[in-house]
Amino acid sequence: MMAVTLKTINTDRILRRMAGVCAVTINYNNARDTARCVASLCASSASADVFVVDNSPNDPQLDPKLTPYSGVTTIYPETNIGFGAGNNLGVAQALNVSSYDYILLLNNDATIGSEDIEQLLDAADKHPAAGIIAPRIVLDENQDVLWYGGGEVDWFRAAAVVPGFFGPADSELAKKSRWVTFASGCAMLFRRSVWEELNGFDPRFFMYEEDLEICLRAIESGWKIWYESGALVKHRGQGSFRVGGSEFQTRLDYENESLPFFAYHIFRNRVLNVRLHAKGYCYLCAMVGLPLFFVKKGLLFAIHRRFRAIQSMIKGVVAGILT
Repeated sequence: MMAVTLKTINTDRILRRMAGVCAVTINYNNARDTARCVASLCASSASADVFVVDNSPNDPQLDPKLTPYSGVTTIYPETNIGFGAGNNLGVAQALNVSSYDYILLLNNDATIGSEDIEQLLDAADKHPAAGIIAPRIVLDENQDVLWYGGGEVDWFRAAAVVPGFFGPADSELAKKSRWVTFASGCAMLFRRSVWEELNGFDPRFFMYEEDLEICLRAIESGWKIWYESGALVKHRGQGSFRVGGSEFQTRLDYENESLPFFAYHIFRNRVLNVRLHAKGYCYLCAMVGLPLFFVKKGLLFAIHRRFRAIQSMIKGVVAGILT
């Protein structure tokens, strides 16, 4: 069994709350962003208790940055256990503390407004068929730019798509609350009963595509996903991979220094999602579209001499087949 160290600031505040919402976020050598995230959660009118999993696994700056905030529990696994397993661990520790009704997962490079958790909770009350509720997400550096405004599964790419991604944050579609088939792992509110039914994220997904996988399982289990445009989150994309003030790059951008890492995990997990969830027509779409996407990216990487990324893609596909 993995050893876990816990540290809690102002324990009494947590122990006296027997219901409500807990928030879980993952830190990875990014204490500054994590502190901003925690500050926004602690300022919420929903009075969410906060659980931080340090996947660094020992960021020396984390404790000093979090000291000003009460009701925060920091969890220290022995090693970096990944995004999905890290959230699973954080939720498990939270549910050992109190019988929360809702679980909010929020990326550590994101912040949420003081009234926006309440907006998500109100949406959950209005839509009892929704097992997962997702907010609108804008780019922190430029809040006129949309990061997530509702998403759908696209089996031709074996991935999720966000209509209007990196477009205007106030587009007509982005401002329209509606049923969707994908919620971004950047910010997801779960009913506790749904989280427990699904048993959290699939631990086979170390990073990336795990949010799509849990959405697919939720839908297969009879739950729906509601996109609540009135709740707003600000997201600094890929905060853990950006140095200083470096600009955001998409994960499979040929100029991305971390491209081999991204290529391996993205292709591995897309193939794994196809194996786990694609059936019938959806499977046929994936069998046509994913190889085409693989070839397209491989040619682009070859043109720009990113040969390690091509090797990582191949290894990822093989691992996805064998996992």
